[in-house]
Amino acid sequence: MKGRGAFLKGLIGVFIVLAVSITCTAQTAQPQSQPQPGVQAGEQPKKEVQKGQPQWRLYMGNEMRRYYFDSNSIERLDKRVVRVWERITQPDKDGNEIEKVQTLMELDCGSSRYRVVAEREFDSAKPGETPAPRMQNGPWTYFNQEAILGILQDNVCFPLTTPAGVVPSKPVGSEEPQRPPTFKR
Repeated sequence: MKGRGAFLKGLIGVFIVLAVSITCTAQTAQPQSQPQPGVQAGEQPKKEVQKGQPQWRLYMGNEMRRYYFDSNSIERLDKRVVRVWERITQPDKDGNEIEKVQTLMELDCGSSRYRVVAEREFDSAKPGETPAPRMQNGPWTYFNQEAILGILQDNVCFPLTTPAGVVPSKPVGSEEPQRPPTFKR
């Protein structure tokens, strides 16, 4: 019995030494990256986007249309009102996105209201042509929280912050549509 206990203690000791050596080897095998100035240790450096350039983020989409907002254009006018550019595209036969409408709108984060400040409509028959403003300073209108504007409001009024190194989930509507089940005979 004493011999078996000594053998087990020795075996456990060998496993501990092996585990420590593997851990040390793994730590030395990884290249140590030098932290960039202004970036804390463990944080990922942020991708630089030029000022004034739109950064379109998909917030809703399906086979017919895709809805984006420009995260660089978000402007808080007061505690409740946010101004943002929205873009709607439509896929063509080849899967390329065709610009349809760009809308500058204000959302009231305290209630379900919005108003269109400016809207530009693109004509697919005349590519490359600069769109003319269609509407300016529209009235405040209420919308349903379950509608597309409710999703936009959630994204621009109450943005989620994710810790460094955590990949956020895909935006609502960007996942593949469910396929009907096929039955084998």
